[in-house]
Amino acid sequence: MPSEKPHIPVLLTETLLYLDPQPGDTVVDATIGYGGHAAAILPHLPAGRYVGFDMDPVAIAHCQKMLQDPRVTLIQGTTSEIAAELYKLGISQVQKILVDLGMSSVQLDDPARGFSFQREGSLDMRMNTNDDQSAADMLNTAPEETLTEIFEIYGEIRRPQRLVENILSKRRITPIRTTTDLVSLIKKSFYFRNQRRLYIRTCVQVFQALRIATNNEITHLEALLKDIEMVLAPGGRVVFLTFHSLEDRTIKHWLKAHKRTFKALHSGVVKASQAEIKQNSRAHSARLRAMARIA
Repeated sequence: MPSEKPHIPVLLTETLLYLDPQPGDTVVDATIGYGGHAAAILPHLPAGRYVGFDMDPVAIAHCQKMLQDPRVTLIQGTTSEIAAELYKLGISQVQKILVDLGMSSVQLDDPARGFSFQREGSLDMRMNTNDDQSAADMLNTAPEETLTEIFEIYGEIRRPQRLVENILSKRRITPIRTTTDLVSLIKKSFYFRNQRRLYIRTCVQVFQALRIATNNEITHLEALLKDIEMVLAPGGRVVFLTFHSLEDRTIKHWLKAHKRTFKALHSGVVKASQAEIKQNSRAHSARLRAMARIA
């Protein structure tokens, strides 16, 4: 069950500033989550339309209750399906796109979802709970080379070989099923020298890598980037919120390759203020990039 604790949208003021929603805009929210950004954007669209996507059926169900508004259309699907779904709705181009690649507090706080190393639960990590393969399935079946690539590329972990070896040894005896099982393997695989910050960072990297791999998140992001030029109208804007350097680099390289058709609306990345981080610690890793289509 979702937590009753409200989800706090990250960089909300900056998102509204750079997205600049106008009264008649059609806005695509590529990852609507639990509707925090949507609730803030909708008052700016008295004659507009809001199309929200999310892989998570629980998030979609939540938004169906929260956003009971004729301007809002909700679709359970991945970012790679946005162009096709808009076509079905008869929408050829939109004026604004918001892509928030962060985890919802509600998802992280639910032990049954298995996203957090700080809560014991099933090692699931599927955004779409109807997908076949969970994070536990991946850990228990993936070959050594695949596991190594997951932790090196998606987790940016240096020398994950000992972790992979311990995973292989563990699963030969008994399947890895819970978040606690994985945390025990992390503790066994790295030397933290009583440095809690290093321990937490490593756990975050391992769990993040598995989540990204389980949900094919980079593949879906790359597919969305290929479609943006077709979906976004000239003069339109797109805002990305990322929480992982791999995602941010993917977007940065895409913008560099499309500088003739898109321009950045600011220099570098926009980060949360210390005041926001104090209120919401999950904002500390947030990075915002905003750009406009110029041709």
